[in-house]
Amino acid sequence: MPKPPVRWPFLALLLVSACPPAVARETPNHCGINERVVFSCQTGERLASLCASRDLGEGRGQLTYRFGREGRVEMIFPPVAMNPQQAFTYQLLPKGDSVRFTHEGVTYVLFSEMRPGRGDVEGVVVARPGRKPNLLICRNGALGPEGWAPVYKAKLPRVEAGFELPR
Repeated sequence: MPKPPVRWPFLALLLVSACPPAVARETPNHCGINERVVFSCQTGERLASLCASRDLGEGRGQLTYRFGREGRVEMIFPPVAMNPQQAFTYQLLPKGDSVRFTHEGVTYVLFSEMRPGRGDVEGVVVARPGRKPNLLICRNGALGPEGWAPVYKAKLPRVEAGFELPR
């Protein structure tokens, strides 16, 4: 009895679809090679990235916000290395988390929030004194692979109230 012909193309396709890609495509970000991506939000042509040093923890390491076009950073906060607990605050939202800082009188809030029936929403709020806050919604999934875990490890000062996301 003759053997049925081997269907190599079918087997190859089956194997390829069963295996995860060797290198996962990472969200574009402004983080360095020795940093972890906490949050990287694509808003239009610009990226807002929150990057953590690998040793970030309570009283040690760095947390850095970078903003600008891909490959061209236009703003860095803090502008000089400092303890993240002096530069950033954390707020637990009713259905999410946020990290906040103020630079040159402008307050920036990076957030992720679950909205029932509408899915997760991530973005950046830019609040200038005397103006209505500007809400920038991320076009991509902004949280890095560890979510907010690096921020929790840094034990940033917690703000209990005072900020609500614009709707």
